[in-house]
Amino acid sequence: MNTVTAPDDAMDNPPPAGKDKTDVGNICYRWWQRSLSSETGRGRAARARLRNAASPVEAALIEETFELYNELRKAQDRKPDAETLALIAISLARIKKDTEQKAAERFGRKNGDTRRLSELRFQRLVRTPDPAELIAPLRRALAVIDNCANIRALARDLYYWNEDTRIRWCFQYYAPGSEAPAANDKTTSEQEETAS
Repeated sequence: MNTVTAPDDAMDNPPPAGKDKTDVGNICYRWWQRSLSSETGRGRAARARLRNAASPVEAALIEETFELYNELRKAQDRKPDAETLALIAISLARIKKDTEQKAAERFGRKNGDTRRLSELRFQRLVRTPDPAELIAPLRRALAVIDNCANIRALARDLYYWNEDTRIRWCFQYYAPGSEAPAANDKTTSEQEETAS
């Protein structure tokens, strides 16, 4: 699995829609609007096939997955691996409505005394480092929040699914609106130790 760190400003301050054509979130949002549109027969069919896909191979059998791959490949320094591509395509096919609130914030929102997604299910979700293994639990978790989330943020988080992203999701789940601590920069720590 490729672990890549997203640019610092891409994590918490996504550019407005359409402004940054190389931003993963914007690329995926435009793909979602165009390729999975419920206004066309082709879009409805693609959305249904992706919603039913349960593995990277099943997602790879759908032409719209390749459209997303080509758009990401052209705009990014790295190509997404097949598992990450499948995770993004399958997950975005589940999203019915784009919202301002991020998925992890919606998972943690309380209905009375309980959170929409139980703590145990959320913990299992964020402890899953492998994109292919994340497909099924994320599908079930998105259903709990009525398949509504911030598409740009979700796509960006899934593209850069790593420890930093998972920690940020924990902060969004337990303390919506608060900022997660900065990632531990091992390179800086190692440089300071050698300088001493």
